[in-house]
Amino acid sequence: MCTEQPWWTRLSGVFARGPAGSAIVSVAETLLALAAYGASYVLLHPVHITRQATSTAECMWVQVAVGLANEQMNLPLVADVWPSNGAGSAEYLYEIAANTVAAVAAGLHLLGPVPANGTKPNGGGAEAQFMAELGEAVARRGLSLQDANEVVKDLYKLYSDRIGAKPGKPFWEVYDLRTLKPSTEWREAIDGVKKELADRGLL
Repeated sequence: MCTEQPWWTRLSGVFARGPAGSAIVSVAETLLALAAYGASYVLLHPVHITRQATSTAECMWVQVAVGLANEQMNLPLVADVWPSNGAGSAEYLYEIAANTVAAVAAGLHLLGPVPANGTKPNGGGAEAQFMAELGEAVARRGLSLQDANEVVKDLYKLYSDRIGAKPGKPFWEVYDLRTLKPSTEWREAIDGVKKELADRGLL
């Protein structure tokens, strides 16, 4: 079975102006994708005009707003998790966590994460598993938007002043190329962030 998956990228801060305008354009593009292309699902990928990542406050706001609008449309919408940092940095994991909590609380599916704004091969499967486990936990818990907002704001403080500062290490430096498992150092970093999230009752 073939699927049609339009990949729309809204640039927050360009022709649609800020997050509110970008959210309106995102909903319109979603409807266009269904009408013009018979899309099977739609990938939401808002990016910041200068900071790029979907994990900026503005872009997460857009994803949440479109997710809430989707309560009326009931469409298969997927939030692209596109952090600016990469493997080997805690900032990368905090970006993934914030973007995941925001998207899932708004009822969106997840895709990613794509490290270093998609410019470098600086990520791997352990981060995708981390994202999936967190997404499932948030969904099972039924985290309210109000609670999710507080969590995301706290996580955002941990990386907002370092967006793009740590593009990370290449896959072959943080994963064993024979076993494809993360290095001890990277595994410990992931487990450390997971513990922080568990202490908040998220995992």
